[in-house]
Amino acid sequence: MPGFLGPEKQFLQKHKTKEELTNLSQKIKPFVLRRTKSEVLKDLPEKTEQTIVLEMESKQKAKYTTLMNAYQKNLLGQIQEEKIDGKTQFEIFEALLRLRQTCLHPDLITKKEIALGSTDISIKLRHLEQTLPDMIENNHRILIFSQFPSFLSHIQALLNKQNFPFLYIDGQTKNRQKLVDEFQDGDIPIFLISLKAGGTGLNLTAADTVIHMDPWWNPAVENQASDRAHRIGQKRSVSVYKYIVKESIEEKILILQEKKKALFEQVLSGSNKGKLSAEDIRFIFE
Repeated sequence: MPGFLGPEKQFLQKHKTKEELTNLSQKIKPFVLRRTKSEVLKDLPEKTEQTIVLEMESKQKAKYTTLMNAYQKNLLGQIQEEKIDGKTQFEIFEALLRLRQTCLHPDLITKKEIALGSTDISIKLRHLEQTLPDMIENNHRILIFSQFPSFLSHIQALLNKQNFPFLYIDGQTKNRQKLVDEFQDGDIPIFLISLKAGGTGLNLTAADTVIHMDPWWNPAVENQASDRAHRIGQKRSVSVYKYIVKESIEEKILILQEKKKALFEQVLSGSNKGKLSAEDIRFIFE
C-alpha cells in the first residue's frame, strides 16, 4: 500500500543504524541456521498475495469515527503524560479490540444477533458476498480466516443465505481431523477457520484460495495460516487475499507489521515477536 516505506525507513533510522544492524547480524549468524520455505520446497507452486483495500460506507464509518474520537480523547492525554499504568493498558487493549471489531461489523460490539449476516453496515461482508459466487463458479476452494468467531458467525449466516456449503473450525471444535478429511476428500468449497484455532497444524492443500478477513500484529501468524494451503501436496498456485479497511486502525496495523518485520529481517531474517511500544500506540491513535 502507498506510504508504507516511509514509516518503515523512519523506524529503522530511529532505532538502529545500518551499521549496528549489520554488526548484530554478524554476531548471531554463527548460531542461526535459517532456510526459507522457498529454498526447501523449490517445486512448490506459486503463492501470490494481494491486499484488498475497502472503504467503509456511511453507517459503518460513522460508528467507527465516533468510537475513535472517544478513545483519542480519553487515551492520548494519558499516553503523552506517560501515565500508562495497568488501568490505562487495559483501556488501550479494549480500544484496539473494539476498533478492530468495528472494521469487521459494528454489531460485534453491541453483540446483536438480529443482524447476523447483514451486509448493509459491513463492507467486508458485502465484498465477500459479491466475490464468492465467481470464485466458487470457477471451482476455487477457499479458506476464510478471522480472529473473531463472532464475525465467523456473520459469515456463516451469509453463506447460508447464499446456499453455499461450508465447514467450520474454532477453539471449541472437537473433531478437527474429521472436518479436515471431509474438506480434503470432498467437494465442499469453503472452510471457515478461527485464526487461533486453525492457524497451524492443519493440512488443507485442497484449497487454492485464502482470505484473511482481519489483520494481526504479527504477520508470521497470518503466513502460518496461509500455509495451511501452500505446503507439500499442493498442486495448484495459491492466492492469498487480505481485507483491509481504508483509513482505519487496520491500515496502521499493516504499517506496524512492515516496519517491525523490516527491522527483524535485517537482524535475524525470521518472524517478528515484538510487542507494541508507547510510540506504536501513539501512532495508532493520533
